[in-house]
Amino acid sequence: MIKANPNPWFNRLFTAYLERLMRKSFSGFHIVNNFPILPENKAVLFTPNHFSWWDGFLIQKIQREFLPKKNFFILMLVKQLKVYRFFNWMGAYGVEQESISSVMQTVKYTRELLSSPENLVIIYPQGEIQPYGIDKVVLQKGITKFAGGEASNSVVIPIAFKIQFDEDKKPAVYCSFGEVLEAKEVSGDFSLYESAFLANLEELEQRSLKRESVRDLFK
Repeated sequence: MIKANPNPWFNRLFTAYLERLMRKSFSGFHIVNNFPILPENKAVLFTPNHFSWWDGFLIQKIQREFLPKKNFFILMLVKQLKVYRFFNWMGAYGVEQESISSVMQTVKYTRELLSSPENLVIIYPQGEIQPYGIDKVVLQKGITKFAGGEASNSVVIPIAFKIQFDEDKKPAVYCSFGEVLEAKEVSGDFSLYESAFLANLEELEQRSLKRESVRDLFK
């Protein structure tokens, strides 16, 4: 595996570029429900859906807006991280799915990150890009391993994104926050987590179709 190597200077520089890129590419960044109140003494595990090239940038925008004081870490595949090495300076760390030892090291490393209240970790439970709106969303049960051990005192939040064309030539981003779950519950009950993840996707679909928004992050 590859551990994260955050570089605050590079992060500030690249974040400014990303902000301009998103505003140039999307007409709005709509939050369809309120961000949950979270305990300050616990680390946070975001588990977004994975449907596009934009996903990592979208979740980083959420972190900047709602949890700016948390240290940002995001799990990627080693083969992707070797192509986009600069992500490592932004808090990305990598796993080789084909290697049992790499997976075990990554689980241990993730649990260590989630044992510190100042950290925010992002893991995509789908494990790979799946088109938005497919009939069968497949989640990897490995999410229960990341939430166990030292990470059991953290909280887990499913987050859903959708890119949708409305009445503008550019598409809009819609985002929904799911139920806050205790990591120790997720580690022992995958079906509980799966239900919360799928329920949040459904809520996003219904609210985005109605173009509901409690806040546009671009305004």
